[in-house]
Amino acid sequence: MARGFGVVVPVDAGRDVGIVIPVYRGRRFLGEALASVAAQSATISRDVLVVEDGSPEGDTAADIAAAYPGVRYEYWADNRGVFYARCYGATRLASTRYLAFLDQDDVWRPEFLTRTVEALEHRPDAPMAVANAEMRTASGAYTLYRVGTPEITLDALKWRNTITTPGQVLARRTAFDAARLEPVLSSPGADDWLLWLALLAVGGDGVYIPEVLLDYREHEGGAHNRVDMRRSERAVVSSWFPRFGLSSWDARCYGGRVALDLLREARLERQPQTALLGAVRALRDPAAFLAAVRERRRRLTYRRV
Repeated sequence: MARGFGVVVPVDAGRDVGIVIPVYRGRRFLGEALASVAAQSATISRDVLVVEDGSPEGDTAADIAAAYPGVRYEYWADNRGVFYARCYGATRLASTRYLAFLDQDDVWRPEFLTRTVEALEHRPDAPMAVANAEMRTASGAYTLYRVGTPEITLDALKWRNTITTPGQVLARRTAFDAARLEPVLSSPGADDWLLWLALLAVGGDGVYIPEVLLDYREHEGGAHNRVDMRRSERAVVSSWFPRFGLSSWDARCYGGRVALDLLREARLERQPQTALLGAVRALRDPAAFLAAVRERRRRLTYRRV
């Protein structure tokens, strides 16, 4: 048995990278994503699995996947969620050395696999490599990490998820297996954060690649616009922090960080109710709130160095 999936037969053995692309109502984007995979270096062997996660009739993408030789396609009639699809796909690609999870609406630049594989080859202790990205929004494009260097460590990411999309990441297969993730999160949304924490909890720090290697498309239909992220983060904190060896103090500090975020949002957007909620949360645990303030100052100082 494999993490609740039943008996799953892996696909061909011996590839360098297994790539899972979950699709839900993503027909209009998938061609660009697959073209970017096809444009990667031919010296890096790969298995590509597209998981159609309950898209309705008329919006499925089997014909688009079929246009790319070697791309496997599986269709599910019911929507099980992107996290389930990623975990299932990783199980199907069990013999690859590395894993990548590309969202349907993101696009890799041609050097993505070359740079990330090189990074992990040079750092055998690192569970993951993270590339910079260009964010494409309705108001224009900008580089994600414009100042300084993000910290890809468990101590840094336990405060907040600073990795915007799985398409930035190449994960080491052995680290993913050792994490023993379960495919269902009680409240979806923060599953990316859960994945990074799980990989880092196995041991070692991630490698950051400052080069922009991914184009991230932000749009109204994006997955992050359909979830209650804070509720999902709370589910990660309550269910998974103890499994990662994180303490009750770490969980309290997460609450302090939420209080700080609420107060900052209230100031920027002039929302009295949000300010009140943030103040109540801060007063409920002032020690954790002050710890969050210190951590934010430290992080901003670190990024300026």
